[in-house]
Amino acid sequence: MRRFWLALFTLLLSVPAHAQDKLVVSIWGGSWRDLIAETVAKKFTAETGVPVDFVTGGTIDRLNKEINAILADRDMRARLADLGTIVLAGSAADFDKFLAGETEKWAKVVKLSGAKAD
Repeated sequence: MRRFWLALFTLLLSVPAHAQDKLVVSIWGGSWRDLIAETVAKKFTAETGVPVDFVTGGTIDRLNKEINAILADRDMRARLADLGTIVLAGSAADFDKFLAGETEKWAKVVKLSGAKAD
């Protein structure tokens, strides 16, 4: 799991930032959205002049789509490979299968080694 977070962090650092005409925030709806709109979003817009647009639902699917688009870029794949990262693009279901397989594989190794959690 540590490797996953390291890869994600590396990816985020490698992706160049682009100026946008609005800030799109993926958020839960209801009172949580209202709280963020009244506190953070209002101040952000006042200080930057950039409006905030809220999108609810489908967060994982949107993130997956954008990350896969980034990982499809040959230059990005090369940059990540230079950093020693193994690039795995796919759906959330593909990632679930990958994690299940890795968990099963490493569980056997831990069991055979006799390692115990302190």
